Amino acid sequence: MRLEADTLAGNKAMIRVAEKAGFKREGVRKRRIKINGNYEDEVLLGMILI
Repeated sequence: MRLEADTLAGNKAMIRVAEKAGFKREGVRKRRIKINGNYEDEVLLGMILI
């Protein structure tokens, strides 16, 4: 089974918590989400469960 998480690149707390839980950073989607007229990057994290 595979778990995935994604968050805004600026959300350092979420990234840190996910990595402590075992998620690995897999990539960044550039300019993925438009918030208040500005495009933001999105960080992708994943984990394989046995």
